[in-house]
Amino acid sequence: MLITATTLPTVTWRPAGQLHRPAAGQLLVLRVRVAAFEALAATAPQLLPPEELLRAGRYLHTADRLRFMVARMALRGVLSRWLGIPSAAIRLGVGPHKKPFLADDPTLQFSLAHTREWVLLALAANSLGVDVEYVDPAFPFADILSASFSAAEQAVIVQTPEARQQFYQLWTRKEALVKATGQGLDDTLPTLPVLDGSHPSPTAQAWHIASFAVADDHLAALAYPGAGRGNIAFYDLTPEYLLATAGS
Repeated sequence: MLITATTLPTVTWRPAGQLHRPAAGQLLVLRVRVAAFEALAATAPQLLPPEELLRAGRYLHTADRLRFMVARMALRGVLSRWLGIPSAAIRLGVGPHKKPFLADDPTLQFSLAHTREWVLLALAANSLGVDVEYVDPAFPFADILSASFSAAEQAVIVQTPEARQQFYQLWTRKEALVKATGQGLDDTLPTLPVLDGSHPSPTAQAWHIASFAVADDHLAALAYPGAGRGNIAFYDLTPEYLLATAGS
């Protein structure tokens, strides 16, 4: 089996009004700007169950609390519209290595990621994983290269003029693949090949990883089964879309 990694040269973010449940073989990626949902946080008691409200309250920093609530409101709001279940009543489970799943409909799978200004939500009928990272100009990425990347990957990173960008591209690919496989981080990162092209996979399944930009300083990756590019559609999720499902 192979792991194949590519970079999508351009991504078109469609209006959320065109959003529908993914058909077989289709993957959806929803982009959520956290700041745009700040006013919607007041509706969190309508959209989130008590345990998630309690979890949100444990965050010490307002920005972290808001980001968590926006991510959960986005997930539950979209699922509520598709499943016809009140947002706060949707049952989410946790599998091995804390991989979440939808208990109310196991045929629909999802992955969440968030950092700084953005939340990403990916949905499909098959296993998948998504990751997004802020390209932090102050992060000492060289300190973790040997623990997280193969020798070949380290060489590509340090020899690339835009080494920081290269680091984040490969890091998001590994994170997305780990989420998709449900492996957990542990010591697996260096063994997951994510350079451009196709490589022998240490897993029993073939995987494709697509890299893309969420914004100028935010990079992301989507991992899903198979070796093809996949039918991926990208959407901008708006507060208005979620308000239509609030309390439904």
